Amino acid sequence: IAHLREARGGAASEPPTPISRALAKRGAFDDEDGFDDGSQWVDMVMVTGPRDAAERLKSYWTSIGVTGALLCSMAFGGLFIGPLEHDQHGTWAELYVIAMGASFLCSLAATIMATLLHSRVNELPRDLDIKWFIIEFADYHMMPTRFFQAGCAFIVLAVLFGIHTLYPLRTSLVLWCLGGALLVVCALAYLTMQSKTRTRLSRAISNTQSLRAVFKKVDQDRGGTIDFDELRAALEADPTLAKFLGVTAKQIEKVFDRIDDDGGGEITWEEFKIYFGR
Repeated sequence: IAHLREARGGAASEPPTPISRALAKRGAFDDEDGFDDGSQWVDMVMVTGPRDAAERLKSYWTSIGVTGALLCSMAFGGLFIGPLEHDQHGTWAELYVIAMGASFLCSLAATIMATLLHSRVNELPRDLDIKWFIIEFADYHMMPTRFFQAGCAFIVLAVLFGIHTLYPLRTSLVLWCLGGALLVVCALAYLTMQSKTRTRLSRAISNTQSLRAVFKKVDQDRGGTIDFDELRAALEADPTLAKFLGVTAKQIEKVFDRIDDDGGGEITWEEFKIYFGR
């Protein structure tokens, strides 16, 4: 829609901000590479706002940190019990120790990284600073998850090595097959959910950007809110805009009352986004 592009056209001549420089630096929304680690959280900032995105990130990091600490304690205990009580010098016992030690280190790294990221975000008081942090360090957001995933894979391998040390070959083969199948199923489930959620978030950010352009176009006085006269004038003057929002001339008054939740006589950006972004 030409009017949407026109409404967004004035931003190109503005001087670069710390946020725009961060976006340029990390190549956000790169069409060639698609999504990279953490880019979905940059999208989340655009859709929900910096503070809400930060709360979601902190909740996510807390979950990873807690489960990482639990895995870390399991791996630490596994370094001193189990197969080592029966065979401390065999090849399989050594492989067990290596895998269990790797699981301990990876899960410890996941817990430490999640704690560091959480504490850094908490130190930023302004929404602008939070937005900058999420964009600037987007490549770090998923690091706790990557470490945790590696820790899970290593502890599964350690258990399988330990089983081979303690039990007959037939038992080991059965459990190796089950363990491999479990890892494959979990990986496929993760990749499927990741792909679908990122696709949906991508659509949400695209819709939000279009709605923001429409909001700026309708807000003729640039007051940051839309009153009834502005909405009616914009929709009556531009049938394309009315079609985009799905509002006819007869529905304007009824739709306005629905959007204006607080009954203040003006529509804020949040109210506009919630109603038309459904």
